[in-house]
Amino acid sequence: MGYNDMQRKADDRLAVAKGIGPGGEMAVIERIQERVKLLPEPTQYQVLDFVDYLLYRSRQEDLLWSKLSLRWALRGLEDEEWPEYSAQDMKETWG
Repeated sequence: MGYNDMQRKADDRLAVAKGIGPGGEMAVIERIQERVKLLPEPTQYQVLDFVDYLLYRSRQEDLLWSKLSLRWALRGLEDEEWPEYSAQDMKETWG
């Protein structure tokens, strides 16, 4: 029996316990919650730490992509000449 088969059986057991029935679809968050409830509390803290790490990593990747996107959008503009605007110009435009 492969890992996926064992996972499916575990999902089915949890689904039956929740009254969903074998093969019934549960949302991912529900599957995570059900499995975490089965863990001892110290291990639950490890899961929480890992989730926090994943969130941190995701935010870092988002920041990196934002920086890369901005650099890509502005590439080549550093050599162009731009008009000089004064504070008065800004007041007249933006009021």
